Amino acid sequence: MSVRFRTPGWSVRRPTRAAPGAPADELVRLGALIADTTDPDALLRGAPALLTPTLASGAATYTQDGDLWTRAGASGDLAFLPEHAQGAEWAAARGAHPLTAHDEHVGLLVVRGAPHDPGTPARLAEFTRRLAAAVQQARRLHDSQEQARLHRTIIESLAEGVLLMDTSGRFLAVNATATELISSLNRSGVHGAAHPLRADGTPMPHDELPLVRALRDGVPLSNVTLGFRPHNGPERWVQTNVRPLFHPHTTEPYAAVASFVDVTESRRLHARLTHQVAHDELTGLPNRLSFDADLEGALHDQQPILLGMLDLDELKQVNDEHGRDTGDALLRAVAVALQRHLPEGARAYRLGGDEFALIARSGPGAAAALREHVQRALERVRDKGYPTVNASLGLASAPEEAHAANDLKRLADGRMLREKVAHRAARQFGTLGAPEAHAATVASDVLLGAVQSTLAMIAREGDFEMQRGWSALLDAAVAATPGAEGGTLYVREGETFVVRAQSGFSDLMLGLRESIEEAHTWYGLELEWTQGRARLLTGQDILRRNADTQAIVDSPDRADLYATAGEVQALHATLTVPVVVDGEVVAQLNLDALTRDDAFTPDAARIAEAFAAQIAALIAASARRTQERTRRRELEVLVAVTTALHSAHHIDDAEAILVEQAQALLDTGHAAFLRYDAAHEVLRAVQATGCYVDVLHLDLPRGRSISWGALEARDVLRATSSVTDDRVRSFPGLLQGPVMAAPLHTTSGVPLGVLLVMRDYPAPYSDLDERLLRTIALSGANTIERLRGTRDLARRAEDFRALADLSVVLGALNDPAEIATRGADLTRPLGDAHEAGFVSLTPDLRAPGAPQHAWAALARNLARDAAWVRPVAWTDERSAPPYATTRLPHIRAGVVAPIRADGRLIGAQYLGWNTPTDVPPTLIAALTRVAELTAQAFERSVHLAAIEGTREGALLALGVSLEMRDFETAGHTERVVALAEQLGRALHLDADTLEGLRQGAYLHDVGKLAVPDRILLKPGKLDADEWAAMQRHAPLGFELTASIPTLHPRARDVVRHHHERWDGTGYPDRLAGADIPLVARVFSACDVYDALTSERPYKRAWTHEEALAELRAQAGRQFDPRVIEAFLTLPLQTSAPAAPAD
Repeated sequence: MSVRFRTPGWSVRRPTRAAPGAPADELVRLGALIADTTDPDALLRGAPALLTPTLASGAATYTQDGDLWTRAGASGDLAFLPEHAQGAEWAAARGAHPLTAHDEHVGLLVVRGAPHDPGTPARLAEFTRRLAAAVQQARRLHDSQEQARLHRTIIESLAEGVLLMDTSGRFLAVNATATELISSLNRSGVHGAAHPLRADGTPMPHDELPLVRALRDGVPLSNVTLGFRPHNGPERWVQTNVRPLFHPHTTEPYAAVASFVDVTESRRLHARLTHQVAHDELTGLPNRLSFDADLEGALHDQQPILLGMLDLDELKQVNDEHGRDTGDALLRAVAVALQRHLPEGARAYRLGGDEFALIARSGPGAAAALREHVQRALERVRDKGYPTVNASLGLASAPEEAHAANDLKRLADGRMLREKVAHRAARQFGTLGAPEAHAATVASDVLLGAVQSTLAMIAREGDFEMQRGWSALLDAAVAATPGAEGGTLYVREGETFVVRAQSGFSDLMLGLRESIEEAHTWYGLELEWTQGRARLLTGQDILRRNADTQAIVDSPDRADLYATAGEVQALHATLTVPVVVDGEVVAQLNLDALTRDDAFTPDAARIAEAFAAQIAALIAASARRTQERTRRRELEVLVAVTTALHSAHHIDDAEAILVEQAQALLDTGHAAFLRYDAAHEVLRAVQATGCYVDVLHLDLPRGRSISWGALEARDVLRATSSVTDDRVRSFPGLLQGPVMAAPLHTTSGVPLGVLLVMRDYPAPYSDLDERLLRTIALSGANTIERLRGTRDLARRAEDFRALADLSVVLGALNDPAEIATRGADLTRPLGDAHEAGFVSLTPDLRAPGAPQHAWAALARNLARDAAWVRPVAWTDERSAPPYATTRLPHIRAGVVAPIRADGRLIGAQYLGWNTPTDVPPTLIAALTRVAELTAQAFERSVHLAAIEGTREGALLALGVSLEMRDFETAGHTERVVALAEQLGRALHLDADTLEGLRQGAYLHDVGKLAVPDRILLKPGKLDADEWAAMQRHAPLGFELTASIPTLHPRARDVVRHHHERWDGTGYPDRLAGADIPLVARVFSACDVYDALTSERPYKRAWTHEEALAELRAQAGRQFDPRVIEAFLTLPLQTSAPAAPAD
């Protein structure tokens, strides 16, 4: 449609003049006056003359301004009236006629001398009415014209274009600005035509034109954008405001006025700015603003869409290695490739940095197709000279997976993050020593990569790059664990857990510390923390557990930082796995889901536990390497200190070397050695360097100080400052700096001194420094103790050597009398004694040679004192015991040591000199040692004899009791024991084996205690079951004897195997030949011989010759031929056969 404008001049429509020849009465004259003028004042001036002389002798008109009356015109008798009057009373007194039209007072008419004609009042009233109406109309017209002139002036001065259009579509006014803005318009009319356009550029119908709508609807319109497209030339755009105009008391507009401004240039600028705002400057792709708007619009329209979040991998590395220009070129190439290769209807956006977004139509196979198109686009980029370019893509669909934009973006972004983490983990594993994985490694392969990388890290020489390794493992855990969208790794350092890696959260979390109690509370105090099992929390349980944890956090700032950086409120599910090494939690792995409460499955928990195991392996390996380095350093220090101390020959030299080595090996400027003085209870500075030189030879009395504290604690103590720590202030002359004190003790705990070190700079001493100082101090203590020992040993070397020889010689003897005699012979030359020996005070201890009655009498005299437990020594007659001078007059000096066994005096060891002699302590100690060894040997022999007798009796009693229960003949046990000993000697068995054979003979049938009487005592032949039960007595006996601790091991061989046969047909183990223990083979022959030659209820006793013949016949079948050969040589008695037991 086209619109044509014309621009008429400003004009006013006037009333039509009365036709000539009208009646010449006052009304006609008034009508003529009205037709001739539109001036209200002229009407009022001329009106009095129209009434005279026809209706009045005089007339006047006034206008009113408040209560002031102003004369407009007068004639006849009223020409004398004043020009001005005031007050309503004045008008009422003159009989004035008010001029009123439509309730509006427009003036006053004063009439005098009107005829008394009946028609006069009516004629005056009509005249007054018509005059008032004409004045009112004239005034309104005048006001309208004035307003029109004012409006025209204002409108012409406006920068905006103004149009006035009536209801017929005729333009009543167009200002100059409008004419200039629209080139097709001028004041004389409209030339050419233009097509109106909507704001979006589409054609605008006639009924949508703003002026048409305002006149039709009677409502104003504001800020309507309107365009015109001429046949020739560019489009023009205006922004218009339209307001309808109404006559008073009417509801239908009679016209509408429109104002407008030319917005063509601003619209073009706005279009450019809009494009810039909505598009990325570098790539030309729509930016985040467009992406958010398009995504919201698509979701609002409920369109099925597929959202892709795409992130270029390692763009930062490209920028760092090749420059930012290369990185920008790569971004542009990716943008072009995406625009060219995305599916139809899909749109790509650049969100900033290396982040892109894709919106495509959703449907079956759409996700796979979109991935394929993206890979094709990346291949084109690689062909353009970027061979290593790769990207991570996460997809989410609406409305299947989410309805809200934020949920959809979070879901797609989380999946992109997992793929990116998988790519990064694959690359990092390659750089850490594991096989390089392809960038598209799936999550299930990441776990294998983590394991391979862990093993490579553990096996690799050198330090493990902890931070990079933790990040790689955490990234791999997030990528490989289904449902994980982020995570954190806490590593224990001392008594706190520290965040060493994060994925999907803020780096503000790195370095965040929490106590062991907080970590355990987060996992769950009710759970077995040290078992290393995965714990899952979801929904409100996360908030409650977080509240429990934060309740014990000692820092509100730290709690706020954790809540903000850790996005606790955004967590839907969290999987926590303690990392356990040797039963201790050393780290804690948290894997988090940000979109779904049911994100984690049991498989996810198992994968998380597998990664925790890898972390545990790394920590254990790292700790082992740290320990190895520490140990290596300790060994280096130990070698250095030991080598230096090796040259010390005196204690002073060792103390000086300790100070020098501590200063050099610990990089400390000041060191001192404080020697312990036991007599005065002080620590005395005897060696020093640095500022400690000023305190040499000063004494530090016992009290509160770091040196005395270390000495009493027997461990190294540290102070962070020699000024602020009150333990250090008590030692004067110190500079400010950290201090360590290491005590030195002998191996028996005797204090030697303190090694003190201090630094000039404030860096505190580390745990390794403490260990090294402890190593230096231990080496020094060993050296000083060695030097002290060397000094003391030199004084007593001969004495101790003699005593050592004495102990060695006597220790090899067992007989107490021999020990006493030999000890006397060895101690006599040590002191050049004239007499030496021992006396016995009990018949159980026989003293060789002639009895020494005098020494025995002295011992008995001394024994009257029940407390005689120590040697008695005298050096001359004055110190001798009273009885010694009378019974031993020739002995001037001597020593007597009691021999006490089991609390009683059994003898005495003595030495005597014919001249006064100082008896050395070493000799007294030697004699005492001889007495002790004699007493020990005596006690041992007595105890062994008692034990042997008890055991022998017990064995015999047990054997006899077995005889009484079985059909054995009386004396069977004693006979087989004696016979076995006799045969064993014939076979030249050693004493130990012979003892085992003898004990086994006593107990050979002890297993029959478990055989029922009905079987054991059955007079007839045993059936198969009974015979099987009887055969079990051998292994049962073997088991029963296992509880006898003093039983010889060979004895149990006799018990178990004495029924085995040489040919392997015996029981219980069917052993054959030499596999049967020798003691069992020997006893078997003796047992059978005695059984053959003894009478039983079911058989007669065989003769000696018959029994030997049977043994000879069974040699090689039942018996060992060599044993039988020896048996046949025994000088056995051929007495009458033994009767059966009663």
